[in-house]
Amino acid sequence: KILAVFNHMGKSHFDPAEPFLEELAKRGHQLLVLSHFPREKPFPNYRDIDLRGTMPINKTVNLIAFQDISGTDIQSALRLSHWGNLNCEKTLALPKVQNLINSKETFDLLIAETFNTDCFLSFAHKFNTPIIAYSSSAPLPWTPARIGLPDNPSYIPNHFAKSTDK
Repeated sequence: KILAVFNHMGKSHFDPAEPFLEELAKRGHQLLVLSHFPREKPFPNYRDIDLRGTMPINKTVNLIAFQDISGTDIQSALRLSHWGNLNCEKTLALPKVQNLINSKETFDLLIAETFNTDCFLSFAHKFNTPIIAYSSSAPLPWTPARIGLPDNPSYIPNHFAKSTDK
């Protein structure tokens, strides 16, 4: 049984994960997926907890426009952090999520998106499971140390670096 938490409200973050999650379900794994993008049609071995409505933004960011409004790297980091904190608070307050937290349900694995909050890594402690960190973006500066990635900005880009991997 796998608990998968994809809490970011951007569809561009969930789209790469969806085929991966579907394939796990096809192979017989029982999934409970927390996301803003629940399945419209039932899928064997795949259950959803719908996070829609917890966050005001629920569409793909226009990256060209985002560059124009993003401001400094510090402003961008603060914005991402704010979204992560808000998402954490609102998600954990949902009755369906509270029911999960207070349930006797067990899981063998947690798959959690590593992006702008580590809040949902607490499910690994709650359910006593190992974690697979998943990311659909370049690592944010605080991510590598948490998941054991090498972190040398001279040749490894991160979200705020203006350099490439060359």
